[in-house]
Amino acid sequence: MRNMPCLDQFSNRRSYGAWVLFSVLALTQAACSSDSETTAPVDVTGTYTLVYLNGAAIPALWGVFTEGGVDFEVYVTTSSLEVRPDQTLTLSAFLEFRLGGSVEETESQDAEGTWQLVGNEFSSTLLGVMTITGTVEGRTLTLQVPPDNTIPASVWVYER
Repeated sequence: MRNMPCLDQFSNRRSYGAWVLFSVLALTQAACSSDSETTAPVDVTGTYTLVYLNGAAIPALWGVFTEGGVDFEVYVTTSSLEVRPDQTLTLSAFLEFRLGGSVEETESQDAEGTWQLVGNEFSSTLLGVMTITGTVEGRTLTLQVPPDNTIPASVWVYER
């Protein structure tokens, strides 16, 4: 009488074979996948220029601010964002305060801060108190500025 291999042995061999085949296919897919599917570190450093504020091209209305009982429309005419490798940054903006469509006053503002990047999620603390979050996609940095007592919520889109 001949010793026949046990069915469990065939079953285990089939499972092992399937596992090997799956592993080879997975490695082949990983080797053949395009570079766009791999995750590389994002270099966010550099100087950015504001191109859109709340979806409008620059110069754009940032919001209406009240000073001394008078409502001024505040426009951002230019803005730059310098993101440095030491995880510090400077946000500069040139503002126009308009009343009845006429420019009443202009002002340049600078804010220093720190930043961090996790994946493509950007966050910054300006002036040590205001937290801004955003995303990096290619050469574009989109910032979500939350509202507070003096400024409205807004979306700032910068390009490098």
